[in-house]
Amino acid sequence: MDEKSKLMAEITLLAMKLQNETDYAVFVNLSGHVDKMEISICRSKKNYSNEIANCEFYVNKDYSFKRMQEVKEILLAFIEEKKVDVSQLNYDIEEIKHYYF
Repeated sequence: MDEKSKLMAEITLLAMKLQNETDYAVFVNLSGHVDKMEISICRSKKNYSNEIANCEFYVNKDYSFKRMQEVKEILLAFIEEKKVDVSQLNYDIEEIKHYYF
């Protein structure tokens, strides 16, 4: 798996961790047909229309890798602020392929 895909997966995992272990409502959207990723963090699951942070970027541009690293750092800052345990984020990414004949 290439570095860009790994970083996209890590961003998604961090967003899920923030969603599952805090009161924030987190939305992640990948528009594969245009290689665009969007992430929104809202005040709470009950108040999900009150957006406090958002970003969107195209993952196939020259600046994309740097931007994704910045987004990862922002997610980590939100996680640190809420004292979410990320020590268990030792994970493997499994690539599964299906072949049809």
